[in-house]
Amino acid sequence: MNPDGQEPVQTLVSQRTKGFDIIPLSERGEGETTLSKVNLGAPRLWVPLYLMIGYLSTQLHELGHWVVATVSGMEFILGFNRWQIMSQVNEGQVIAVLAAGPTVTVGLVLLGLAILHSSRANGLRRSGMFLIVYNSFLRLGNYIGSLGSLTSDEGWVALALGLPLHTLQLPLAVFFVVASYFGLRKLEGSPGSRAVAVSYMLILSLAVVGLIYALDVAAWTTMAAGNPFFLPFHGIMAAVVLVDLAVVAALVVFVLREFGESLQGRKVDVD
Repeated sequence: MNPDGQEPVQTLVSQRTKGFDIIPLSERGEGETTLSKVNLGAPRLWVPLYLMIGYLSTQLHELGHWVVATVSGMEFILGFNRWQIMSQVNEGQVIAVLAAGPTVTVGLVLLGLAILHSSRANGLRRSGMFLIVYNSFLRLGNYIGSLGSLTSDEGWVALALGLPLHTLQLPLAVFFVVASYFGLRKLEGSPGSRAVAVSYMLILSLAVVGLIYALDVAAWTTMAAGNPFFLPFHGIMAAVVLVDLAVVAALVVFVLREFGESLQGRKVDVD
């Protein structure tokens, strides 16, 4: 028995976002170590991070369209979630612009998988998981929407190539489902707690998509009214550039603050 009167418990010390947590070995899955799992931490830590990663992932998807259009010399206007080609283009150019967004999204998922399976830092692994989950949810939701009145970038590319609407969506849907599985299986906790966390991620993803959609509608409406704040700056609405930069700055501050707390946590004396 310990000096403090408690029974000894075999434990594993795992460094977390702030300080150290003592986790009973009995809570680990077979063949898993704590370092191979991802601890989300308190909601105040992971929810803002998920929202920022989600927002910026969507903007990078849209930026993929803009990069190809700009390199191709098109007159192009990009909002928060929609874009317009203002010049004469051929079908091949349109297909390239359409395909650029999903290509970026696939790249973000692969980046997330690489971070999740190679990094030993919980914060980085958590960010990798969020890249996987949000971008997979985003495309899968888009594919589900295309079953009704909506059509995804991949659907438009398939139609432009003379293929059935879902030709590209089906294999990509399998990819995103498999990626989500390999990402979420690293989530730490009981099956119930993991299910709750995944539910929150889904709700947060819908919130990000809804916010971006609302911003986009407001941006195009305001630009049409002649507001200079929403006029294009090198093909991107000025308001979009400013909001994106603000979110990037907030993400940098968040990561630096979390890193600072992590460094302080290393000084905690674990006896």
